[in-house]
Amino acid sequence: MVTNPRRTVRALQGSVGLVLTAVVAMWWHHTPTSLRHPSFLALAVGRLAGLLAGVLSVVLVLLMARITPLERRIGADHLTRLHSRLGRYTLLLLAIHVPLVVWGFAGATRMQLLPEAIVLWRDYPYIWAAVAAGLLLVAVAVTSARRIRRRLDYETWYFTHLLTYVAIALAFGHQIAVGSDFIHNNLQRHVWAAGYLAAAGVVGYWRVLRPIHRALRTRAEVGAVVVEPGGAVTLTVTGTHVKELAARPGQFFRVRVLTKRLWSQSHPYSLSAAPDGRTLRFTIKPAVDLASDLRDLVPGTRVFIDGPFGTLTAERRIRSDVLLIAGGIGITPLRALFEAVPPGVGDVTLIYRCRSEQDVLFRDELDALATARGDRVIYVVGRTADLGDPLGASELERLVPDIANRDVFLCAPAPMMTQLTNTLQRLGVPRDSVHWESFEVVEDVTPGSRRALGFALATLAVTLFLGVRSDLFQRGSQLVVLGPVVATGDQPSPATATDAAGNVVVSGPDERTLYSSVQVQIVVHNGKLVDVLPLSLPNRDARSRQLSAMAEPILRREALASGGNRIDVVTGATYTSGAYQQSLQGALAHVPK
Repeated sequence: MVTNPRRTVRALQGSVGLVLTAVVAMWWHHTPTSLRHPSFLALAVGRLAGLLAGVLSVVLVLLMARITPLERRIGADHLTRLHSRLGRYTLLLLAIHVPLVVWGFAGATRMQLLPEAIVLWRDYPYIWAAVAAGLLLVAVAVTSARRIRRRLDYETWYFTHLLTYVAIALAFGHQIAVGSDFIHNNLQRHVWAAGYLAAAGVVGYWRVLRPIHRALRTRAEVGAVVVEPGGAVTLTVTGTHVKELAARPGQFFRVRVLTKRLWSQSHPYSLSAAPDGRTLRFTIKPAVDLASDLRDLVPGTRVFIDGPFGTLTAERRIRSDVLLIAGGIGITPLRALFEAVPPGVGDVTLIYRCRSEQDVLFRDELDALATARGDRVIYVVGRTADLGDPLGASELERLVPDIANRDVFLCAPAPMMTQLTNTLQRLGVPRDSVHWESFEVVEDVTPGSRRALGFALATLAVTLFLGVRSDLFQRGSQLVVLGPVVATGDQPSPATATDAAGNVVVSGPDERTLYSSVQVQIVVHNGKLVDVLPLSLPNRDARSRQLSAMAEPILRREALASGGNRIDVVTGATYTSGAYQQSLQGALAHVPK
């Protein structure tokens, strides 16, 4: 029995929600309570957006990893729609992450946005990886847009989407190397890395190792090729151990024909007849550029098949009477289902919608099955302009008066599918009694723009909440104390001295950060800043010491170049940079005039 897809989807969404909640909790723990300055607000929200985008990008590839147990419970088409929806949110998070982080750094360094972006690109480590990852994800999103997708050949679309894996790898390197949520916490860094490695293992097994193993064992090849009316092509595939695949009527395989022109293309094709344990039959309405290649295939051509997939099977049936509605090439899985539904248990009616008599497939087979089973086949043939609304509510009710008491199986092009599901809802057919799959993305009723707007408003709410957070929570921000600690409100004046060379030496105030304290000492000669020496820098662990060693020369160089007036925030050492600047400014303020 097939599990309720909606229940499994809710369980999947709940699991993803728990992971996102854990990431938000981690971010919350590493975000200081004092965030009243807009630049620090921007950095905090930008960090959160980047972390969530990193998690969702992994979820995106897992949804398309062809995990058989997941696809059998939810359906490949449901997973595709979830993938499409989460893809939009991932891009929105990236669109939030990039400008807010640049704005935050610009505010912290008192620079304009464009110069700060140039500095980030030119001087800071791993920024190139982040930029490259973002551009690759944008390219994948653009080629996924329906209008553009239809104009691209399959190879361009497919290989562009493979770049998603490259983008995720680059983004992972950027996060783990400079993300302030990981660089100071070994446990969180290891957990984050383990999550990515586990996802890579899942994808590698289900998308590479398992299909190759099954293909080598099955050794599938073309058994026969039949050109159907209207240009469709029926392929009969034979092979060893086909019975072990346990394919069921209504399911589909991803088929890759191993010829010089077709080997790079893997397409989902539904079974057009119930499998007999020795052969699999697929009926395909190929695109113009594939038609001649498929028609010219010769028996014995090797075929790589991956599957079976899909949940549009007779096991979904919960009522005795069944209605099958097919549109165009959507007849292929329903023809197999028409054959597979046990006869005599209830009434089975098949409605087959085509634009012309030439497009009707399997007429002889369908009529013979209907006669043998004692069921009905209703052909609705003609253009919509001539027939009006042949599958509207009134016409469906006339053709099948008890439609509200039946299970309804649908397979048709996406626009027709959307129209039919809305019509069935008006006719009182329960949602659990409507079963369908589509290789196209059928849009939900709720417009995507509303969801995106709600998401943006939620982000704004987080930003505003952070602005008042220090008034609501008083947990403090100090975790580690390194060096002297001065009580709040009683900070003494920086110590001033003169060395043997006549230079003025001033120790700046000790500035506390989330991870430690930072203090610098300046050397001034004839009113000019000539050196900056670190008295205290983060050294909580090996990673902290590494970052301090990386950041200190950069901060010192910039301080000397600007006379202490401007210091860039070093990526990965944001809080250290801010505290360094504050201690430096405190020391400069007490240089004798």
